[in-house]
Amino acid sequence: MVFTNRPSGLVVACEGSDEAATAAALREYDPDLRLVPQDSDAYGRRIYKVYRYQGSERPSVFVCAWLDEFGNPFDGLSVTGLLDMVKRLDRNTRSEVVDPDVKNARMIAEKRKDFEYELDEMARMYDEHMLDRKRSPLFRSKNLQAARNRVRARTKTNELKP
Repeated sequence: MVFTNRPSGLVVACEGSDEAATAAALREYDPDLRLVPQDSDAYGRRIYKVYRYQGSERPSVFVCAWLDEFGNPFDGLSVTGLLDMVKRLDRNTRSEVVDPDVKNARMIAEKRKDFEYELDEMARMYDEHMLDRKRSPLFRSKNLQAARNRVRARTKTNELKP
């Protein structure tokens, strides 16, 4: 269990593992992988990144970060989740990486479908509302209606007088 402190003071227990177990699992998979925890000012919690160590002569290469698809860090650290992410991004394996263009096209199609559904729903609700022609699409008070009736009555009497 991993305990996470929230800004409100609430402590949340999450299924997860500690950093040592995750680092050991990464080293077992590839001895050059390193788990680097970093404190984040923006999120108020730790962000875990995986780097590939290339020796003392060359800088480490960033492999992945324990973040969701929107860039927000996950609450707890998971050995299997992080290891699966590293395996998926490993160039020496046959795991299939989703092409960003295909993923973007899927997202655009999904958003367009949602937008069209919302438009259809608004049109249906408007049609249902307009079936009853007695009521206005906007709320009108009785005083406003009485004032309009008085103005209409005056204009009708003025139109009748030559």
